[in-house]
Amino acid sequence: MKKQVISSTSEINGTNLSKWLQLFDPIKQELIKLDKIYNAEDEINKGTQKCDNGRPNNKIHSNLASMIVKNSANYFMGKNVTYTFKDQSMETQLEQYLFDSREEQENKKIAKCLSKYGIAYELCG
Repeated sequence: MKKQVISSTSEINGTNLSKWLQLFDPIKQELIKLDKIYNAEDEINKGTQKCDNGRPNNKIHSNLASMIVKNSANYFMGKNVTYTFKDQSMETQLEQYLFDSREEQENKKIAKCLSKYGIAYELCG
């Protein structure tokens, strides 16, 4: 699933942000369901499923969803993101920003969201 929002204006404000977030309303329930699975809050992990004879299902269950997400995101982000530019002045401006910001940590968070939900976003201004 790929969703890309390209603004007609470069301004980031409450109105524009609200419009962009509304584009994700059709998949909101699916994202909530995936979040519950990742956080082990689904029916299997709660232990509320019953056996055939009515007794509680007390089987040990490990949260494989969380483990898979963490491993795949770490594997995917093992090599840092690289940027290339045609315009040299843009490269120097971005280089300063990347050194001053937490760009690497943000990219890892985005990779985790991508692995967890199958969709990720980044707001650039």
